Amino acid sequence: MGERGLLILLLAGFCVPAYNQIRKYVFVETVKSWSEDQSYCREEHTDLATVCSQEEAQQLLTITGASLWDSWIGLYRDDTQNWQWSNSDDVIYSNWRADVFCAAVNSDGKWTDLPCNLQKTFMCYKGKDVIVAILQLIIHLF
Repeated sequence: MGERGLLILLLAGFCVPAYNQIRKYVFVETVKSWSEDQSYCREEHTDLATVCSQEEAQQLLTITGASLWDSWIGLYRDDTQNWQWSNSDDVIYSNWRADVFCAAVNSDGKWTDLPCNLQKTFMCYKGKDVIVAILQLIIHLF
C-alpha cells in the first residue's frame, strides 16, 4: 500500500475520535465582550469554545455547574450573515434572529444569540486541532 493509501486509512480511522479527545474546555468567570473574550482565549488557551456534539455540550455544563449563564462560546455571524466558529469551522445548521451576531450557552445548556458587546462570562478550549495538524502533514507529504 502506498503512502497516500496509508494516510487515508489513518485519517479515516483516527481523525474524529482523536479530535474529540483532545479538546478540553475552560470556564472563565471574567466578564467581557465576545471579541475581548476571543482575544483572551487565543492568548491564554486555544480559542473560544467550539462545540461539535451533544457530548461536548454536556462537558460545558459539567465544568461550570450552576455558574453557567449566557457564557460566550466561539459561534458568531460573519459579514455575509453566516454562522461560523471562531476557529473557522463551518456551522451547517442555524436558525438565529437577524439582529445579533454572537452566541452564548445558558444554564440549561441551550444556546442563545446575543449582541456581541454584552459583557458575559465565557468558555475557552485548550488543545491542538488535530485536523489542522493532519492537513498540514498532508501538504508537507505531498
